[in-house]
Amino acid sequence: MKPQFYILLITFLVFGCTKEKPVIVDPPPITIYEGGTGGDYGIAVFSKFNNKDIASRIFLKYAAIRPPSDTSMYDEKSYTMIEPGYGPHVHFNKLKKGTYYIFASENTNNTNIKGDTVLWLTDSSLKTQDIYINLK
Repeated sequence: MKPQFYILLITFLVFGCTKEKPVIVDPPPITIYEGGTGGDYGIAVFSKFNNKDIASRIFLKYAAIRPPSDTSMYDEKSYTMIEPGYGPHVHFNKLKKGTYYIFASENTNNTNIKGDTVLWLTDSSLKTQDIYINLK
């Protein structure tokens, strides 16, 4: 083969295989609001497993988007109850506008299933609302 071919091949391998480094952009910060009791908002938290209602324990942490290190650090917690016509759920009442981390857990057949979500209560939130957590 001709030497020009080898020079072209080497040039391509040296300069053609460089990748640009991706630009990593930090996401905007998430605003966490105080929350707590003393307000006008109420939520009912329902737990489901495989699209079926399931009894569980529900935990609520004020001013949080992540779970605390253990369940004793939640601000409110309760076992679900059943009212006629409704599946297992827990009521948290008189909540203020704010950010809430909600966690649900249940031991079923020696298997710990759990689920979580984050809720923001704002001026545009309904005064009462239902929250559904799917346990996995």
